[in-house]
Amino acid sequence: PAPPARERTQGARCGPAPQDALEGEARALFETLREWRAQRARKEGVPPYVLFSNRELVQIVAARPTTLAALGTLPGIGQAKVERYGKELVAKLTPASAEGRS
Repeated sequence: PAPPARERTQGARCGPAPQDALEGEARALFETLREWRAQRARKEGVPPYVLFSNRELVQIVAARPTTLAALGTLPGIGQAKVERYGKELVAKLTPASAEGRS
């Protein structure tokens, strides 16, 4: 006989969400990146987490890479993501684009 299936609880997480620690400008930038990710995911017909997880977005906000090479050094962000999304993402992190967020 097969072992009983483990019960899963809907929406259960281990600990707080990574973005919960963000405040002020960092939280605003995270929300801007989330909105961009959602729009891009809709355009590609994939779930947003396929582009970047919330944890990866938090890492991006913390590091604020200004080059594609710097973006590619972050955990979970490989060459394919850098090539596909890097230019748009780095542009969202530059001071000139910050004026458009307010």
